[in-house]
Amino acid sequence: MFRSTKRQPSTPDETNRVRKLRAELHEAHDLHALSEDPLRHIVALERIRVSVTRSMWWGLAAGLGFTTVGVHDFLAGDKPIGDPMWWGCWLVEPALAALLITLLRWESEMLSRGVAIPTGRPGKTTGPVQWLKRVLLGSTLVMNVVPTLWPRAGSGEQVTPGSVFVHVVIPIVVFLVAEVMPLIQTGFTKAKERHTPKPATAAVVRESNPRPAPTPPAPALAPVPVAPPAPAQPAVAAAAAPSRSAIPDAMRTKLITLRADLDRPLTPEDIRTALRVPESYAAQLAASLAEAA
Repeated sequence: MFRSTKRQPSTPDETNRVRKLRAELHEAHDLHALSEDPLRHIVALERIRVSVTRSMWWGLAAGLGFTTVGVHDFLAGDKPIGDPMWWGCWLVEPALAALLITLLRWESEMLSRGVAIPTGRPGKTTGPVQWLKRVLLGSTLVMNVVPTLWPRAGSGEQVTPGSVFVHVVIPIVVFLVAEVMPLIQTGFTKAKERHTPKPATAAVVRESNPRPAPTPPAPALAPVPVAPPAPAQPAVAAAAAPSRSAIPDAMRTKLITLRADLDRPLTPEDIRTALRVPESYAAQLAASLAEAA
């Protein structure tokens, strides 16, 4: 995958400028090989995914914090601050937000793993997960808009276009963020899959290495009578004197050289000392050389 970065030895004729350019060229090869590494792209995508996801969560939390005030104003009404229900109304929107955040975390994790969100019924694009998100965010939208359009009598609040716009837009933005976050996770997962090296599948391996066809069994043959082996003879008695052609070439060359150096016929002791062979075999070699001479 990487190019060879082994530097060529410099010659005495090279100038400093040539050596500097050669070093820059090797550095450029190294940087290009590292920048094109698929694993580096995957790490970079994961860092961006974490940063984008963190920013989206912060924006979602801020929007839900704003809608909490509107929901409390809608539910508390004219209750005094000493009424326990006035304090309990502050818990409604955080409870809805906690359910929404838990649902979004589960949905994002499933999509990032490549698992489709079940819809409950085949052929349907909208399932209980989508309905739950719509109910949670729809109720937040209604409870924020109603007090803005119809303020309580005696509260001194007036209907202004800016207030109505903010109380309508922020719940819608929160709803869209909840819909977009799973899509962001899916997009990052597909991008990382493009840079992930694909291993060889089992089918490709089987095609490149086909299994050999089974060999048919050989037909049965009639038993052939075998004569009993002859009784073994003693090794010394059965061993015949090796002929000239039976002596290995290297051994024969060494023996001829030794005979020329000694300028006399070789004795079994000479052969045994030179070749380190058994005494009986040395005697046979001496006899064979004597016959050849």
